[in-house]
Amino acid sequence: EGLQAANASDFSIAQFQFLYTLMMKHGRWNYRRLSKVVLFFYYKNMLLPFTVFFYSMYTGFSGTTLYDSYTMQLYNIVFTTPPILAI
Repeated sequence: EGLQAANASDFSIAQFQFLYTLMMKHGRWNYRRLSKVVLFFYYKNMLLPFTVFFYSMYTGFSGTTLYDSYTMQLYNIVFTTPPILAI
């Protein structure tokens, strides 16, 4: 039963003495990677609305669009995919 559980898991440790290294070192690395991704997504999701808001102020809130729908989709694809692949 123990060998089957080890084969089915993402990772396994042979002894509990390695648990400290796993939690402290790899946990910290995972935390830092995740925090970079979260900050990038905040930046990405704030950049587009602010540009649209300032463009609306520039045009006198006339309702003209700054970006068409294809540009919006391309923006999300271009700024979402590379960080996931890089990190």
